[in-house]
Amino acid sequence: MSNTLDQKETVPTFDDKPLDPFINLNEVVSPEGIPIGKSSFHAGVASGKYPRPIKIGRLSFWKRSWIKKLREDLERASEARSRHRPVNRRGRP
Repeated sequence: MSNTLDQKETVPTFDDKPLDPFINLNEVVSPEGIPIGKSSFHAGVASGKYPRPIKIGRLSFWKRSWIKKLREDLERASEARSRHRPVNRRGRP
């Protein structure tokens, strides 16, 4: 019997391209995804700020790569805002 810790984890592929798994809303709005509430995320989807889901029946899914890129973009925007904070007349942020 082999130990699963000894086996290397492989990325599933199709035609030698790595698969991009779907994730549901609970995974999207988690600390590992985008740390906001579900209603805020839905409002962002409706306004076009966030990507629209892929619907399978009544269920909604997003590609993991979309959410990863969105999180990176939001982090970059947050860093840029924090670097360029306006200073008031007294020289304090």
